[in-house]
Amino acid sequence: MSATASSAAPAEIDADDVAAVIEQAVPADQVAVVEQPDSVAAGVVLFESGGEAHLEVEVSLDADTPVVIDNDVDSPVEISLPTEVMVADGDVAADGTVVYAADHGDAHAAVQVLDDGVRLQTVLEGPEAASTYSYEFGAGVEPVLMEDGSVELVEQVNEGISVVVGTIDSPWAVDANGDDVATHYTVEGSTLVQHVEHSASSAYPITADPTVSLGWWRYLHFNKAETKSIASGGWTVAAISAVCARAHWAAGAACAAQAGAIVYVANTGVNSSPMKCLVLKFSHAGGLASLPGTYRDSRCK
Repeated sequence: MSATASSAAPAEIDADDVAAVIEQAVPADQVAVVEQPDSVAAGVVLFESGGEAHLEVEVSLDADTPVVIDNDVDSPVEISLPTEVMVADGDVAADGTVVYAADHGDAHAAVQVLDDGVRLQTVLEGPEAASTYSYEFGAGVEPVLMEDGSVELVEQVNEGISVVVGTIDSPWAVDANGDDVATHYTVEGSTLVQHVEHSASSAYPITADPTVSLGWWRYLHFNKAETKSIASGGWTVAAISAVCARAHWAAGAACAAQAGAIVYVANTGVNSSPMKCLVLKFSHAGGLASLPGTYRDSRCK
């Protein structure tokens, strides 16, 4: 693959070549060890990461089948390859990258499993490649765009109460010369869209990357109505414990033990100007990682 402004995807693409382009493009602060697959059977590549989150990741060689990330705590998170790419079935490169070479069009897709999550790359080979790449998640999971350009993947556990089941780093895109290419996310309903601002004058190939992490922490967010209800004593200890247990099976006891602090902090949020909403932070093991806190974003409404 050459760094020309008008190169089209070759008819035959080697997975190792695409993986090499990705390796060269990864910014210095994003370098991470790519996991090797533990098994390949029936068209599914299985990874078991060695990081703190203890992830199991299923990557199908069928490009139409979502990547499945499971940490044995939350429901598995599904991520589909971008709907804009027309690619062939996947092939595993020597470094562990699963590559889906362009079948029709000018963009390849790739999946890399890291110790705490997954990278989903798009490699743009020429100016005919799309400028937007859309990602869908499993049923019930909604992307929420944050002020710094990153994304939280949120699942409702009760009306007005949501848990963060994953995060997506701010996007990056790098051209064949190692220069940054402007890129950002937007959210359209339950779809996350990465915009890559390239043109005929760009140096191709361009690698664009969302990195999805399930990580070590879980966040349970309460909206204004539920925060006010807790602050006013409308929730019993049993009710607080029960909703925490829905966010993490082991968190109920931790929340029951901290029920007084949870009510106190909810009151603090209600009395703030402007009002802030209650948030609880859990470790992967289910314990409260810190004292209850407050927040303000689109979920605090």
